Amino acid sequence: MPLPSPWKEKRERWKAKKKRTVRRTFESCITAYTTFREETGLLYVHFNKNLSFKKNLTFKDRIGLKHQISLEEVDFLVQKRAIPTDTYLLALKREGKLAEAEKALSSLIAFTVKRAQKGFSDKDPHFIRNFGFIDDRAIELDVGGFFHDPKKDLHYFETVEVERIHHKLFPWLEAHYPELIPHAQKEFKKLKKD
Repeated sequence: MPLPSPWKEKRERWKAKKKRTVRRTFESCITAYTTFREETGLLYVHFNKNLSFKKNLTFKDRIGLKHQISLEEVDFLVQKRAIPTDTYLLALKREGKLAEAEKALSSLIAFTVKRAQKGFSDKDPHFIRNFGFIDDRAIELDVGGFFHDPKKDLHYFETVEVERIHHKLFPWLEAHYPELIPHAQKEFKKLKKD
């Protein structure tokens, strides 16, 4: 049954928006692989249908159901496995390794500075949810949010993005690792510009 004109236009706008989102995500993944491979742990990016992958992958979803997909028919990334930030920091806390936890927090911040210096921002710079650690080194797990915008330069990072990171990080620290707050405050003070 055909849709009425206003609904059809709304559907087309929604489809166009979804298409832009997918394109931006792919562009971000390519940026992560070409520019920030070490900082994201990416090993392989596959965005072209390829008949050389004659294998099926079996995986379980969140509720335990098994699914099979053909690798030649899907886009995918291969990324090193990292320990999520919260798990990593809380393990250091249990072991009484405050200095290592401070170093870990500093490495998270150092990556965001490096990313900004190369002219990239992140749509969701959330240290706890979107980062992890491999061999005591921070990497960004969520590689779909890198974007390059000339208007979002170092000044944008030092004002807007640093504030967004601060608002997401400090509630977690207050609830789970308050001993890290003085170090975090010191690190953020170095980042903020007037």
